[in-house]
Amino acid sequence: MKKLCQIVLQTFQKSKSGASKIFRLTKVFVQKIPLSYWYFFFLIATLFLGGGFATLFRLYTRKAARKMFLVGCMILVGGVAVGMMIFVILFYLKAKKQKKECPDLSLLSNKDQESQDLTNHNKKNTKPCLFVNRWLLCMILTFNAWFMPEFAMDCDPFKKRWEYNFLGFLLPFCLFACIYLLTKKGKLFSIVLTLLFDVYGIAQFYVYEFRADPIRFADLSNLSSAMDMTGTYKLFPSVALFFTLFDFLLLTILLLTISPTAFSIKKRLFGVVCLAACYLLLGGVGKYAFEKGIRNRDICLNFSGGENLGSYVGVGFNLMFYFDYSYNRVQLPKGYSRQKAQELLEKYQNNDTYEQEDKPIIIGIMNESFADFQHIAPFQTNKDYMPRFHQLQKESISGYVTVSAYGGYSCNSEYEFLSGDSLHFLPAGTAVFTQYLKAPRSGLVSHLKSLGFRTTALTPCGPNLWEIGNAYQQLGFERRIFNYLAGEPGVEYVNYYVSDAFLLKKCLRQIQSDPQHRPSFYWITTMQNHAPYSGMKVPATGIEILDHSNMWAQTYLSSIALSDQAVGDFIDALRSMKRRVIVVMFGDHYPHIMSFTQSLYGKNVGDLSLSQYAKLHQTPFLIWSNRGLETKNIDQISLNYLAIELLKAAKLPLSPYHKALEQIQNQIPIISNFGYQTAKGEWYQVGQDADDALVNQARLQYQMLQYYRIFDQEALTK
Repeated sequence: MKKLCQIVLQTFQKSKSGASKIFRLTKVFVQKIPLSYWYFFFLIATLFLGGGFATLFRLYTRKAARKMFLVGCMILVGGVAVGMMIFVILFYLKAKKQKKECPDLSLLSNKDQESQDLTNHNKKNTKPCLFVNRWLLCMILTFNAWFMPEFAMDCDPFKKRWEYNFLGFLLPFCLFACIYLLTKKGKLFSIVLTLLFDVYGIAQFYVYEFRADPIRFADLSNLSSAMDMTGTYKLFPSVALFFTLFDFLLLTILLLTISPTAFSIKKRLFGVVCLAACYLLLGGVGKYAFEKGIRNRDICLNFSGGENLGSYVGVGFNLMFYFDYSYNRVQLPKGYSRQKAQELLEKYQNNDTYEQEDKPIIIGIMNESFADFQHIAPFQTNKDYMPRFHQLQKESISGYVTVSAYGGYSCNSEYEFLSGDSLHFLPAGTAVFTQYLKAPRSGLVSHLKSLGFRTTALTPCGPNLWEIGNAYQQLGFERRIFNYLAGEPGVEYVNYYVSDAFLLKKCLRQIQSDPQHRPSFYWITTMQNHAPYSGMKVPATGIEILDHSNMWAQTYLSSIALSDQAVGDFIDALRSMKRRVIVVMFGDHYPHIMSFTQSLYGKNVGDLSLSQYAKLHQTPFLIWSNRGLETKNIDQISLNYLAIELLKAAKLPLSPYHKALEQIQNQIPIISNFGYQTAKGEWYQVGQDADDALVNQARLQYQMLQYYRIFDQEALTK
């Protein structure tokens, strides 16, 4: 190859054109580079060319038959692999025949250090070797580890936010840098680590094809179960598989036939300091990027396979897996013991008695995406879009309740209200119904059952949504009616979902027809206001936004106006009931209309202070009774405490757990998955201690009680 280049250059050298100087320089360049370096460059070029051709072929297959695509890729990869192997064989045969010494490596590494290595090599009469600067080698392997999972999943490796690009490259760099700082050669460790990244990428591809959900860190605990299921699936040929095999083969040959340059102690110590700084950056910037991603909904975990995939695609498969490992775990409370948790609960054991005289009816309504954007910032509409709610506030306990959910995760709002637990102590992205509700859980439902109430859940959704079939059973509902309006004639819809008016009318008939000999608790969830809000017909309500142009918000507010009317009509129908009726209604979360939200804030949501951001999690609520209640406005309350206000309004005794929460509420009136607020109005982030020792003590007690209820296996079996 070298002779061929020289002949070509000599031919061009005869030309007297202005390009002759360039060719002379090229000739000198070629003559000075040893054959072993041509081998190194050939391997790297082959890797990049293979990836480029495979990517082009993949794009081509989106319009062509898959068989043609696979055949073309097999020919490409096979041809490159054969050519590479022939080149390697020729190189070694030539080197062996000529008994070449190791090349001059002044171009890639420190000359003095490598000279000593070459001397030692020649003395030992070992086989030919190629020394490569270890930092160059580290960067090549880092690039490969960063690129391969993205290629396997057919994703753009460059992300829209600088934090994800920076951290996505820094993460594998830290791992490979450890190898080349702490080991002399690191060949075996580099091969194993490269294999792990390649296997991870191809595993993501096939797992998503099989179950429509990417691999999560939590899946590692279910690895044995996954292995039992592998026989039910069959691998199929794909570009991702072929190129991954080719990639690993190429890099393995490269790592086995080269050696990293020597490292002085001084440079090694300097490298350790730099690596420590990289790890600090990974931790600090990583936490910032994760929290910002949660706020902006770049990161949505445990929602659905599509949402999980969107998080991995938007953030990066390596980085998102790291986030999942680092921040998606439950922390053991400081100083926790089962005995301490039991002692805390024993202090609040019930001595209260309850006489079932009037047999009240309690109705809980979780209104889908029922929120008031005026709470974030004022804007102008041609008329009130929540007139009935504002009228009912004059005869109710009402205000804004802080919920953990945003734009989805309705099950978490259900859980916080019905259980009294808080998402504050659970990992970001948690979906409690699908993750942590595998055994009976005491709360509002079980407490009302102990007081003689008949408990019923009515929902237009199926039992598989958020696994509410299992969740309602574990929470203690006696009757669980799913797909409530299935088969009902004349069902009314607002765009894609059953209207609140039709649903609540049916629920009213159900309540009126049920036996009257027992007090009753009805839990109703709605769906009318659910996303999407684009490409939909705007309900005919006459609501118009005057000072903002946003069709999604226009559609949403029109839906809210219809929901407001439906709730008002439902409560009006309950006024004439002879039995005492108590209704609690709240919105489960804000809708995800980020363009409108950020226009109201005037800044990016990720840049908000905690107090500003909290407004995006505060939805309207009211507690109403047909016998009348003392009007009260409550703004400092989170959803986990709302059941306490309901029980008090219904003149019912509190459970021991609710009594404990009432004491904690005195110190921490708002606690949610993004932070907490003290009674003094001070906001703190999750994991951040307050300046008040009493607040820290109350938060630790809450964490202990919740850990005991959710994770202590002995407590779960009782």
